[in-house]
Amino acid sequence: MKLKNELLPHQKEAVEKLIKLKVGALFMEQGTGKTITTLEIARRRYESGKIEAAIWLCPCSAKKNIKREILKQCPSELSRIFT
Repeated sequence: MKLKNELLPHQKEAVEKLIKLKVGALFMEQGTGKTITTLEIARRRYESGKIEAAIWLCPCSAKKNIKREILKQCPSELSRIFT
């Protein structure tokens, strides 16, 4: 299972850095792809059996946009893991 869009080089670099950590953060500028980067990390961890679900914490004002991005970027079997 893959995301519907490819990651850009700086997003791939962020994934490779964070995938090795238990806890991390993305301090990227607005519009640089934090959502798809996070989705790729979740996808990899889900496929490797490290997670069964993910809770996405965000400001209320961002909920609709993030939900739209999850549905746009993820195959349906992956979008189901997000709360």
